[in-house]
Amino acid sequence: MKRIFYSLFIGIILFFESGIEGHSSEMNSEAKATFDRAFTLIEKGNLEEAKTLYEKTIQLAPESQDAWLEYTSCLRKCHHLQRAVRAGWRAVELGQDSSSVWTNLGNVFLDANAWNSASDAFKKVQILSEDRKHVVQNFLNLGFRQWIFGDSEAALKTFNEALKLNSSNGQTLLDISAVLLSQQKLEEGLHQIHEAILTLQNEDNKRGLIYAENVLDIMKDEGVLIPPLSTGQFFQNLPEPFLKQPVLGTALGLKIEDEVKYTIPVSFSHKVLLKVPELWEIDVTEGSRQEPGTITFQPKKDDQFKLMLSFMVSKKNVLEIQETVRKNGEESLKESVETQLSLIQIESDSFHGCAYFLTDRSLVGKEPKENDYPYLIQGIGKAGDVDVFFTVLSRFKDEKFVNEMLEKVSKICSL
Repeated sequence: MKRIFYSLFIGIILFFESGIEGHSSEMNSEAKATFDRAFTLIEKGNLEEAKTLYEKTIQLAPESQDAWLEYTSCLRKCHHLQRAVRAGWRAVELGQDSSSVWTNLGNVFLDANAWNSASDAFKKVQILSEDRKHVVQNFLNLGFRQWIFGDSEAALKTFNEALKLNSSNGQTLLDISAVLLSQQKLEEGLHQIHEAILTLQNEDNKRGLIYAENVLDIMKDEGVLIPPLSTGQFFQNLPEPFLKQPVLGTALGLKIEDEVKYTIPVSFSHKVLLKVPELWEIDVTEGSRQEPGTITFQPKKDDQFKLMLSFMVSKKNVLEIQETVRKNGEESLKESVETQLSLIQIESDSFHGCAYFLTDRSLVGKEPKENDYPYLIQGIGKAGDVDVFFTVLSRFKDEKFVNEMLEKVSKICSL
């Protein structure tokens, strides 16, 4: 039931973005053609190729606000948030009276859980845009993120701001009721949800009504409403200088850090922090209530290795984890060149675990094809109450590479 609730909620959350569809001021013909090709690639989901074309567009037309606007959105979708903010502030420099540039910038801050910066951007949209639905939805998006990450009071404040903008919006009333129910304010929350249902019926909002019915079903079956947080709702922490508007003309001087920090939710009360190189690409496979999701990191345009991580809260101690790793390794030995298993101990102030290194017998001596990795590093570690399951698939076997990967894993810490 909770997963149904989650998928419905996510389906309702909308991100308003620029959507300029070919409007390309301050562009020559070559820049405009490149810009339009990038926009087409975005619609097809080819983000990396689109990003390259937007960068070419900007080289051809560095003063085009539209180019920087779309580039901001593309970078956000690629999870390069520092670069997205820098591009967003540059778009602002080229014209502060566009609600689209502030919407895109606000959405980047939203992805970074930078609540105050997102709110400031959306308040700019509120002043500049005549589209009340657009303005209200921005605040609903912000309130939703605040709620699922545990800041119910901030979420209520944000939802009430949205209610002031449109007091008869059924979705806003529904969001407020969900927060109240998650706070165990049952009488108030149930009264609010019935008010929301009446409004949603008048709006003929079928999705909202399905969501409301599922909330009531969860309350009936489980007696409590837990915010639908998942591993896929990780966020990237932004450095302080990116959070406020730079001095005019200095946006492109914002320094991109070599490493970025990701905060990844494991459960509503458990999160982990990890650092990876800024240019590494990230992909997420959502889990279920029984199985954890998987986060995969891979160097940009590099098929040489990938790091896969899964997380689960457990009460296992380090000795139990070591025994599990040993059993997994002995099973993997059956397909490996190695005949004996050697466990590598991993220790840091925040992390304790072990791993093994093995070679896939079936790939030895062969030219690797796409997604062929002869070498495996695999193990489990403990970061606070969180078990960290890690796998490195690679085309490297040297000791330096193995140590570098294990060092990155060892720096994962529980929050």
